[in-house]
Amino acid sequence: FYDLFHQAMENWFGELGFPYVALIQERKIGFPAVRSGATFERPCAFGSLVYIEQRVAAMSTRSLTFDYRVLG
Repeated sequence: FYDLFHQAMENWFGELGFPYVALIQERKIGFPAVRSGATFERPCAFGSLVYIEQRVAAMSTRSLTFDYRVLG
């Protein structure tokens, strides 16, 4: 799931007009994960289609905090 969360974050930056790869390679801006956690409520069946819901939970001049939900 963490890979899916990271993909959602990359797509979000692209939708804002800032392709993630350009931020990393051209502007030398990185977004390291400082803290992560998960609450697993129920398993997904192997091969099931899931959707990732992402929201910005907090934002400051130096960090972003995202919340994710897996729907499916």
